[in-house]
Amino acid sequence: MMEQSDSRYWIGCVDDDRLFLESAGRLIERAVRDRTSEMPFEIELASGADEFMELLDEMNAERAELALLVTDQVMPGCSGLELIEKVRPENPFTSCILLTGYAGLESARYAINGHLLDQYVCKPVEDVQQFSDIVAGEVERFHLRRTEALQADEIRQKADQLREANERLERMKDVAEQVAYFSRELRTLDIDEVLNLIRDNVPPLFGARSAFLFVPDRQNKLALWRERRFNCRAPVPPTLDINKVMRQALTSRKSAVAIRRESCLGAVQDIQVLEEASSDGLACVVIVFELSKEIPDENSSQLPALLCLCGIEDTQNNSREVLEYKALIVNDILRANIANALAHAETRRLANEDSLTGAKTRRAFEKLLDAEWERYERYQSEFCVALMDVDGLKHINDTFGHAAGDELIQKMAATINRYSRRSDTVGRYGGDEFCLLMPEIDKDGAEKVIARLQNELKEVRYRLIADGQPTISVGVASSREKESPHAMLMAADAALYQQKKAGRRASKRV
Repeated sequence: MMEQSDSRYWIGCVDDDRLFLESAGRLIERAVRDRTSEMPFEIELASGADEFMELLDEMNAERAELALLVTDQVMPGCSGLELIEKVRPENPFTSCILLTGYAGLESARYAINGHLLDQYVCKPVEDVQQFSDIVAGEVERFHLRRTEALQADEIRQKADQLREANERLERMKDVAEQVAYFSRELRTLDIDEVLNLIRDNVPPLFGARSAFLFVPDRQNKLALWRERRFNCRAPVPPTLDINKVMRQALTSRKSAVAIRRESCLGAVQDIQVLEEASSDGLACVVIVFELSKEIPDENSSQLPALLCLCGIEDTQNNSREVLEYKALIVNDILRANIANALAHAETRRLANEDSLTGAKTRRAFEKLLDAEWERYERYQSEFCVALMDVDGLKHINDTFGHAAGDELIQKMAATINRYSRRSDTVGRYGGDEFCLLMPEIDKDGAEKVIARLQNELKEVRYRLIADGQPTISVGVASSREKESPHAMLMAADAALYQQKKAGRRASKRV
């Protein structure tokens, strides 16, 4: 018994003899129903080829499948074999039975051998039971062929899906290996070296012709922001109108991929000309990575760190899926390495800077002094140091409190840092004592710098000190005729002591 089918089958019977056609139709219906009672089907009768082709169009429109075609061989205008030849190309699984007289047996046998015909039955039909068995058997054969074809097609689809999945897995494996190799290159905690490695290695990883890296530094106080670029003129800090995908990334705070790059404010002229010549298939990837654990609100004005990669031409191998996967795993690597490098830099900064004033600690200052002395010994480039302290800080602390003393020290450090030269270094040498390292300057030039600082310090106003203006004593020493950095500090300290002792504000020569 044939299994029940979800499809709708139909049987076409064609003969120009109307009485025979109706009789054959009833016989075929009874034979098929007895053998295939669970399969839905219907029989359509046609008096000629043209009428049958019209029925075939209607059934195709209704998505009914032609299971069996029974046709007379001798018909006006179109023979049965010619009709079968018309039907076969679009209905390869349809079973075909040809009704023919004894004179046409040779052509029927030829058609069977040529796989055009499944069965032939001689007219007039003498053995009704045999005819019924042939008809029912052909309908069953059609169902089996169709079922096997559907199963084979399903197997092919699953095989194709499996092959595509394996190919996708291999592509993703290759991407992961490439990114893993890049990750090994980032084994450093120096923030500038990390950013340079990202600029040099990530664009080739994506096949990008230009890149822009932006890293804000809101918490660590190392810098307002840091940026690296490669064939890109994007503004700093980045804005929403750089390009369309940048706007999407900055708005959603999620990495974004565009297979075709839009116009971009950061495009370098020669890169832009190349892209206009081959704009199809150019990709742009913006990787957004938050460096802190607390992800800001979407409405926050704080910019995230981001990497924009543009001009990716090989979009056949760099499909959207591949680019998104690369962006996903590169995102994690960038976030971790940059955050670690920033944290390391901040730790080093805190170790070398005084927490109250931001000036260099005594240890860090002495290292810089030793390095400057080595440079002096090699190139004989004179430099100076100055020691400064507040006169009567203990009296200020006792009178106005330690908060007033801290305010005085903070403002003193800030003023020295603001009005000294860019190349100078301020250090906190003791409780109320500061030191200033001044490279590439002689004694006269150093005393002019100190005089300017002292004038500026006179103008500083203090919130917690009610009366009087604190005075500052200064001692300056040059590297000339000194045997060591320690000797310079001793000379500056002696000059500072002499000024305090004399009660004067001007520097004394050593």
